[in-house]
Amino acid sequence: MTQPPPHGAQHGPYTYDAYLGQWVLTASAPVPGYPAGQSAPGVPSGKKRRWPWVVGAVLGTLLVVALLDSIAWGSHVAPDSQQAVSLCERLVRDGSRSPSTVTFVGTAANPAGQNAWNVVGKADGQNQFGGIDRVNFTCEVTYDPEDSSYHGTITDVKEQGN
Repeated sequence: MTQPPPHGAQHGPYTYDAYLGQWVLTASAPVPGYPAGQSAPGVPSGKKRRWPWVVGAVLGTLLVVALLDSIAWGSHVAPDSQQAVSLCERLVRDGSRSPSTVTFVGTAANPAGQNAWNVVGKADGQNQFGGIDRVNFTCEVTYDPEDSSYHGTITDVKEQGN
């Protein structure tokens, strides 16, 4: 009867494991038919961490989806009374003698049909003599869903008596 080889004996890509009592394929040895650095099937080659890549891919995909969603929804802005107020205030400010001094008091938008508002308010602004005048103003603002834009005109401006 022949004696088994000593523990750790090498024969090609195999190493004898005396504890198991058999020859085992060595992961570090080159295996015929497999590229260098790649282990044969069934041979552990160290635990590979794939979860960071999976987590990164999932988070990247979610980020792209969220970005595309925000771009798509950003192009279809719903009509908003605050946008109507902002447009009217800009029209009043642009029409004043000293736009940088204009302040608004109690501006409000009242619905005037679908995608339309009557905006009323008061504005204080500097006159040509340096004094402050208050005016009451009214605007008509409409929202055009075709091009997602607001259009407005000032319909009335009256100076408030002192």
